[in-house]
Amino acid sequence: MKHSPGLLICEECGAVYWRIARPSGEIMWRCSSKVKYGKRICQHAPSILDDDVKQAICEILDMPEFDPQAVKKHLECVRISPDGSLTPEFIQRKYMKMIL
Repeated sequence: MKHSPGLLICEECGAVYWRIARPSGEIMWRCSSKVKYGKRICQHAPSILDDDVKQAICEILDMPEFDPQAVKKHLECVRISPDGSLTPEFIQRKYMKMIL
């Protein structure tokens, strides 16, 4: 999910999640407010493994494997709650009725 800025949103404070590589090479997603300011601003935002986020999004979109293009096409954002659950917000497609 390297190229999905702004997709993951902290439900507690509204900040975006940042992709962070640990020294071990493991990729995590962390609330940017919690990273920048600590628990003063955002106390309960969980850190989530990149693979866990991808798996959850695959389940949400009923995809056999992660597809960044499908994610961009269907999801506005995914809100991450303090308990680690993910709530998708789908892109709303609006169609105008044309009268001829």
